Amino acid sequence: MSDPQQLGPYRIVRPLGQGGMGAVYEAVQEPIGRRVAVKVLLPQHAQDRDAVHRFFNEARAVNLIEHPSIVQVSDFVQEADGPVYLVMEYLRGQTLSARMEGLHKQGRRLPMREVVQLAAQLADALSAAHAKSVIHRDLKPSNVMIVPDSAVPDGARAKLLDFGIAKLARTESRGTATNEVFGTPQYMSPEQCAGAGRVDAKTDVYALGVMLFELLAGRLPFLAETPLEYMGQHAFKEPPPITELAPQTPKELSVLVQRMLLKDKQARPSMQQVGSELVLMLSTASEALLPPVTSSTELGEARTDSADQGALQARPLSTLGKSQGQPQPRGTGSRRLLLFGGVIVGASILALGWKLWLLPVPSLAPSPIEDIAAPDVLPTAPVPAFAQPLQPAPVIPTSPGSTSRLDGSKAATAPKPQRAIATPKPVARPKPRVSTIPTAKPVVTSPPVDTHPVRRED
Repeated sequence: MSDPQQLGPYRIVRPLGQGGMGAVYEAVQEPIGRRVAVKVLLPQHAQDRDAVHRFFNEARAVNLIEHPSIVQVSDFVQEADGPVYLVMEYLRGQTLSARMEGLHKQGRRLPMREVVQLAAQLADALSAAHAKSVIHRDLKPSNVMIVPDSAVPDGARAKLLDFGIAKLARTESRGTATNEVFGTPQYMSPEQCAGAGRVDAKTDVYALGVMLFELLAGRLPFLAETPLEYMGQHAFKEPPPITELAPQTPKELSVLVQRMLLKDKQARPSMQQVGSELVLMLSTASEALLPPVTSSTELGEARTDSADQGALQARPLSTLGKSQGQPQPRGTGSRRLLLFGGVIVGASILALGWKLWLLPVPSLAPSPIEDIAAPDVLPTAPVPAFAQPLQPAPVIPTSPGSTSRLDGSKAATAPKPQRAIATPKPVARPKPRVSTIPTAKPVVTSPPVDTHPVRRED
């Protein structure tokens, strides 16, 4: 069909893509100048009552859920003999499929942490949908957009698109045949391949499991050339263990994916259980297990089949944020600050150790000149031998004018004048030794003084 120029108050700016039953355009709502995305039902489906009904269900399902990770629809217009279209919020971002293709060309995969974050956000949005009895039935990477959102701690959010074939469990059309098949064969559950009548919330669990397998392993769990081959493998063939294709996958995550891909839908976990386990992995996993998220500036720009074309802000992808009050992973700012402080402290310790290593080490050996003295008394310098005076024999006074010797002999009261006495040569004496007994004053010992009388020379 030719691109319209005006749809009511909406002036078409450019086409954004085409897929499914409709084509998407960027438009401006006049006269307020609000930018929106308009999804127009293709002419070949505009006359089909069931197609129009499903198109209307998309607007109703989205507005029933009211979740920040689901694109919002603001208007539904069905003109007589005119186009049928939806008016949605305009999204600036990139589809998950475009993100995966860009990395695949570089021989890379999404970081593990980013995979878990995206899956947790989608599980939270789908849990809200299931609580309103809305089943998406067409979950795939091209129906997921990554857009900037300042309300999320890390600044980016996954948006779930295209509820065009969503099933409203409480108000399903009576004319819908139970053997009708809706969905994309690569992501359809076994019960979905068997017919629309068996589809319930566990169908979305299986499709999210296929997406997780593809994000982690870099390929789908089943490979085929035709839609029927894909559907046959989903119905009867077991998927390969994800650890064979992605050995780096944490055990708890690989076990969760295996449970989501079980053939028996009753054995699969609910979407709420899936979301809780993914959030728990994010909050308890170490940095080695879940590396930091790649910056969203690597996403580039890619034309999508939904509602936008553009690039994300330079922020990492986030977890659920404030949508359902889930616990948030701790930010990296405090860890970086602690790491920087640790580096500074470590460098200071190394510098101090180097300075201490260069200082001279004092000797702990005792001095060879003197023995160890009392710690609180300084030793007195020894008196040289030649400076010590000769000690005369002590006398005891008895009476005036007389003296008595110690040996009992009496001495003359009036000694005669004596001639000069030659001073004998000083006798070599051993060096005094400081006592090792801790006393108030050091005791100096020396050999006894020679008390023999000096010989006179008449």
